[in-house]
Amino acid sequence: MRAARCPGMCPERERCERQGQARLHRLEVATGAAVKEWRRPAAGSEAAAPDQLRPPDVLLRTVRHLVARVVPRAEPRAGVGAEPGDEVGAWAGVGAEPGDEVGAWTGAEPRAGVGAEPGDEVGTWAGVRDEPGDEVGAWVKAAAEPGAGVLPEPWPLVHDFVMDRLRSVRQDMVSQRLGGRPAATILEHSLRFLLCGQLWLGRPPPSPRPRHSQPGSVEAQVRECFSRLLAAYSQGRDVYENQAEFQALALLYDLDSDQALHHALQLPSHIKDSPEMRTALGINRALTEGNYVRCLRAVRSLPFVESCAVYRHIASLQHRLLRAFSHGYSCCNCRYPLQALAEILAVDTGDTAADLCRRHGQQVNGDSVCFQKSSYVEPDPDIQPAPELLELVTIKQRGRTRSSIIQGCKMPSINR
Repeated sequence: MRAARCPGMCPERERCERQGQARLHRLEVATGAAVKEWRRPAAGSEAAAPDQLRPPDVLLRTVRHLVARVVPRAEPRAGVGAEPGDEVGAWAGVGAEPGDEVGAWTGAEPRAGVGAEPGDEVGTWAGVRDEPGDEVGAWVKAAAEPGAGVLPEPWPLVHDFVMDRLRSVRQDMVSQRLGGRPAATILEHSLRFLLCGQLWLGRPPPSPRPRHSQPGSVEAQVRECFSRLLAAYSQGRDVYENQAEFQALALLYDLDSDQALHHALQLPSHIKDSPEMRTALGINRALTEGNYVRCLRAVRSLPFVESCAVYRHIASLQHRLLRAFSHGYSCCNCRYPLQALAEILAVDTGDTAADLCRRHGQQVNGDSVCFQKSSYVEPDPDIQPAPELLELVTIKQRGRTRSSIIQGCKMPSINR
């Protein structure tokens, strides 16, 4: 493991350089803390110096800052008061000192190394630093009166900023060959953010295609995080409380992949027999058997994060089901009720089911569809899933804040 001695979330040299060039992000100014940005390694360049690498405790503190202070700025009345359950809680594996949690997000976070008293508002940040090197500068203005409302930031702005800074955290993690529980915690939070963030943007991930993803894309980052996280789980004898959840997420993300299924079947029995893995394996088994009705029914009942992981496969599952129905029920005098078909396709209304049937070349008459295999049309694989499918996933959030979901607050399955 390489030496890492940067005491702050952003190296002093980078902070001064970006501040002098007026390149500090507005979220860094708003929170009063600069965070190291991701930079592509130059070909042939030397390895980063120890004073440019953040040690594990600083990396974990950076992740906590991004999730607990930056992500909530996209929520209504960000920084004034989060929804119940949006607390940072115990932050298992983060290594926070007693009393260093954010708590109920009153905007009064104790700041390590500063000696802040309870009730010290975040808005008094002018020139104050979390740790050496974290401050943005004395020109940051103090916030308005305590409790004053703050307009939420646009989620695309927050999403792109947090994605870049989390990528920088993982870059430092890899540079110093960090493993074990700290690496697992960083990767788990990164994966929840990457899986859910795209759907919160309203831009669902593209359907899986038999080609390599572009370097730096969300899909490439998700695959890299899964690869490193599953490798971390397999090393040493540490017990990871979230291992079953993320092994299941990996299988759902690569649904219908022989390699992913093979990996899942090699897991220890206590992981393989967990409720999360049993559900994921059941969906994979139903897909392998061609039982698309059972597969979609199980997908529809998944909790929010699991639904985000499997979302990119839903359109493909619907295509396969309609192809099977167009062959199995192909008859000029046969009519299939649209409302019953909507339930099977995991969509909310018969109108949505009718639209899917028309896109597959099937004839819709009133409240029923006449399946004909001769008229079946394979839809364009590049067409994005219908917006109604996105709504079926986002409704499972059930009012939980984005920050609490990324932190791993459990939510029950949906039975609809």
